[in-house]
Amino acid sequence: MVAFLSWPLVVLVVVVMMMVLAGPTSCGAAGIASDQATDATKVFYNRVPKAASTALRSIISDLARHKRNLKFVSSKVYDDRKRWSREEERANAERINFVFETNFDQHVIYDQHVRYINFTQFGLQQPVYINMVREPAARIVSSYYFARTGDSSKREQVRRKLGEQADWSVDECLAHGDNCTFARNMGGNLMTKFFCGHADVCNRVGPAALEQALYNLEHNYAVVGITERFDDTLALLEATLPHIFRGAVRLRERHGIKKSNRNTRAGPTPNAETIAAIRHSARYDVALYDRAVDLFERRLRKAQQQQQQQQQEQPLKRPSRPRDYDDDD
Repeated sequence: MVAFLSWPLVVLVVVVMMMVLAGPTSCGAAGIASDQATDATKVFYNRVPKAASTALRSIISDLARHKRNLKFVSSKVYDDRKRWSREEERANAERINFVFETNFDQHVIYDQHVRYINFTQFGLQQPVYINMVREPAARIVSSYYFARTGDSSKREQVRRKLGEQADWSVDECLAHGDNCTFARNMGGNLMTKFFCGHADVCNRVGPAALEQALYNLEHNYAVVGITERFDDTLALLEATLPHIFRGAVRLRERHGIKKSNRNTRAGPTPNAETIAAIRHSARYDVALYDRAVDLFERRLRKAQQQQQQQQQEQPLKRPSRPRDYDDDD
C-alpha cells in the first residue's frame, strides 16, 4: 500500500501514528523517567498541599545547608494552585528557568505549590519533577482543619468568612448538608489537578483530566513519594537522585522531622460514613493515589534490587567513619 502513496503523505501517516502511540499530549512526554534521572541537576518540586511537603522541605533545606553544591530555592508565591492561562504558565516557567540558569554550576531544587508545567512547550529545558501524594480523605481532612485552626496565613480571613462554621468538625459540617460550604466541593480532586497541569483537558476534573494526570505521573515524574511511607520515600529519592538527596535517610534517622506545620488543634477524626462520602467526592484523586502507590512500590523494589546488586559487585573495603553528608555533591 505504501508504494502507491506519495512521500509527503507517507511522512504524514508516520507522524500521526507516532502521536497516537505517544499517549496524552496536553502536557507531552517532556519529563525524565525515574531510571534516567540519576545525573539530573535541576529539580522542580511542585508540591501538593498537605502531603508532608513541609516535612520534605525541611529535609531538603537541611541538606542544602550542609552540601556546598546544592541550592534550595522556595517560591515567594506560597500558593498558586489555580489553572493558569498560557501566558501565565509561560511567565512562571521562564521565572523558574531563570533560577536554574542563574545557578547553572549547582544542583538546584525549586519548590512551589503549583500545577505541573511542561517547560518544553516554551522552548525551555524540562527540569526533573518530584512530588508527594497522600491518601485523599486524610489529605482533605487535614486541609479542612488547617485552614480553620492551623497556622495558615489565611486562617483569620477564612474564619471570618465562615462564621460559626469555622468551629464545626468535618462530621458536623457534612451533617448540615447544603449549609456546609465544604460539602459542596470537599477538596475538588486537587491532586488530580496538580498532576494534570494547565492544559484545556485539565479545566474540569473528569476521566480525561485523570488520564492526563496518570500519564504525567507515570512518565514525567522521577519520584512521587507517599506521605504514609515517608522513610521509604527518602530512600527512593536517595537512590534516584543521589547527587542531591544522599544523606536524607541518615538525616531523618538522627534528627527526625520538624513539626512546624503540624496542626495540633485539628478536630476529631471523621466517622466512617463521612470518610466514604469524602472518598466518593475525591474519586479521581483516589484513583491517582492508588496508581501512585503501585508505581512507588515498583520503583522502590527496582531501586532496592539495584542497590543489592551493587553491594554484591563491590569489593570489600576498610570501613570508614560514616558521614551524614557528602560535601562533594
